Amino acid sequence: MFKFLRKYNKYILAVGGTLLLITFLIPFAFTNLLPRMGQGRGTWATVGLEKRQKISYGDLQLVQIEMRVLDSAAAQLQLPIPIDRAEYWFLLSREAEQAGLVPATATILPTEQGAQQLALLASVISLPPAWSLDYRVHFLRQTLAKVQGVQQLQRLYLDSDKYSDRRLKRLARRLYHRVNLQPLVIEASAEGDGQHTRQALRKQLEKYADVVPGAGDMGFGYRLPPRARIEWLVIPTDTVRAMIDAGDKLNPVALRVHWRRNIASFPDPQPDTEIPPEVRDDLLEKLTKETLTSLGRSTTEPLQSARRLDKSGDYLEIPDGWQGLAFQQLALDLQAEYGIALPEYHAIGNRWLTADELTELEGIGAAITNKFGNEPVGLSALVMGARSLGRSAMPIQIGIAGPLLHGRDGSIFIFRITDTDADRAPASVDEVMQQLVTDLNRLENYRQLADTAQSIRQVAANDGLLALAMLYDTAVDRTTSMTLGFSASLPVIGGAPEAAEAIIDHAMALPRDVPLSDLPEEDRVLVFPLADQLSLLVVRLLDQSPLTEEDFRTYMQYGLVQSKLLNEEIRDLDPDESAFGYKALAERHGFELTAGDVATTQPAATDEAGF
Repeated sequence: MFKFLRKYNKYILAVGGTLLLITFLIPFAFTNLLPRMGQGRGTWATVGLEKRQKISYGDLQLVQIEMRVLDSAAAQLQLPIPIDRAEYWFLLSREAEQAGLVPATATILPTEQGAQQLALLASVISLPPAWSLDYRVHFLRQTLAKVQGVQQLQRLYLDSDKYSDRRLKRLARRLYHRVNLQPLVIEASAEGDGQHTRQALRKQLEKYADVVPGAGDMGFGYRLPPRARIEWLVIPTDTVRAMIDAGDKLNPVALRVHWRRNIASFPDPQPDTEIPPEVRDDLLEKLTKETLTSLGRSTTEPLQSARRLDKSGDYLEIPDGWQGLAFQQLALDLQAEYGIALPEYHAIGNRWLTADELTELEGIGAAITNKFGNEPVGLSALVMGARSLGRSAMPIQIGIAGPLLHGRDGSIFIFRITDTDADRAPASVDEVMQQLVTDLNRLENYRQLADTAQSIRQVAANDGLLALAMLYDTAVDRTTSMTLGFSASLPVIGGAPEAAEAIIDHAMALPRDVPLSDLPEEDRVLVFPLADQLSLLVVRLLDQSPLTEEDFRTYMQYGLVQSKLLNEEIRDLDPDESAFGYKALAERHGFELTAGDVATTQPAATDEAGF
């Protein structure tokens, strides 16, 4: 397998890189690529040293859409300076075009497979309605062509005599030295006697009270998320179907009428032919859907008539002491009117529900409404968008029934928010007592693990990783391959850059003329305390593959080594001092924003297509 990769790595980098870029863009297109384009009148900027050219706001809007695509593919571009402004991308792509480095649009993914990928991407991007699918594909090809041009511009700069071969080779040997290893992670246990003083608990809370869980040191954070309490009714589809099935609406006359009206779906009806079972099933489903629709109207009308409240904007003015129609009474009314089983009443009044917990509620958690546009909206989004939570994303408020929700099987759900609690820092230790105790237990256990790291290493070297895993109730993870240049992530823990660098440096320092399998276990087993993750990482080196001369030339050809070195050099420098920084580009091209304008990082908030 590795021989194949080495043999065809140039083709993999050239073709696979472009396909990876497209694949990377597709999920972004569903959620983030939402262009807001205006008519494009007015001058955004001027450019040119001798002949001044006006750049309109319409041009800016197209650049901003390109910027969104660019942001999503930043990791693939490997540009040492982040492109964070529309004017910066405009100048970079303009320089690439003037240098003749932007390829023809038709050369971007010219194969049938490439065209299908572009069409798929174009079909999921929310572009102006005036744009046809062909133009969307053309726009994507134009953008990707500019990306390739800017990449080539960068490579020309990187491939200059800026760095010595010795320096590049030294860096490349470390970056692309590959090590195969077996990792084992010992996570700090949350078990403990829980005997932490009130003072220790309070001190922990004070330090991380306003930090989102997972965002603080070692993952600590206790800020409470927005939460709510709700009540709801369920009218199951099965209940309605059973009521119709047991009634007289499926009599022979009704069945034969339904049969004749749907002769395209069933065999021609004959006077002496028995009614097929599928005719009865089809009519039963039809009547079930019609009854559910009628039930929905019968549910909405009494709830609305019971309000009789003044309205302010999208919200009702609720006076003190006002109470809407009780859901229990509504359930009794529906039962009496339709003869169905009593709708199920549920209430969560004794605990708060987060957005995730709302989604996990049986039945109603997956129910949706199409009342708010083309995209369906579920319970969690509706409740979390309530006015009292400060979101104002939905016209939902406490005490007022929300829109009808429909389950996957057609069941009807009527819900109402009974109380809300906006996101905030905990008011006391008691509100997050369980999490505080858990975190302090884990912290204490981690310190014990770190103090015994060397003895743990000795157990792994003497008895093997499996014995160590059994001792600490964990598991030996799958064998993994690691390099600093491509991916240094490990199973379970993900990124651990300091440990990854130490592993590579240790492996490179071992004798090169002796296989790793012939070395003592003490030389092959390493242990790293990972404080940020409250874990201990144990690895056993299996084998290693130094960088080959052929791979070095390939990586140099694609600018991978040079870009890494350039990144290190300018990490602490002002990006504008780079040859391809915004300041240098603006001077070379005579670029000036119009008076009073500012740097543009977000798209204009307009709705129409520019053409």
